[in-house]
Amino acid sequence: MSGLLQQAELSRDKILLWNIFPWQLSAKQVVTPTKQQLIEAVPATLELLTLLPELKVIILVGKKAEAGWKHAVVPVDPGIEILRCPHPSPQHFNIKPEAAAKALSVLGHARQLYS
Repeated sequence: MSGLLQQAELSRDKILLWNIFPWQLSAKQVVTPTKQQLIEAVPATLELLTLLPELKVIILVGKKAEAGWKHAVVPVDPGIEILRCPHPSPQHFNIKPEAAAKALSVLGHARQLYS
């Protein structure tokens, strides 16, 4: 993700990155969130969004982020753009090389939206 952000010329001081959960699920291993966990994360995610008054773009990175967002049913300000981006894991990019180009394109679009 760091390399993609750099290529897209997205400055880290203009963005906030977090998982679909605004907390860490596990410090020891990769955890695939369950549907129930996605639903339980909704209130904290919505609260976090209220703390971002200058929010212009939300990028849902990967299928779990998209699934979690569906559960949130967030009444998003019409001025906020919602984009979808492939997950940047090396495994995903190796299986689907076009995913890296798509991710870079989405991040570049996001940069244009907030500029």
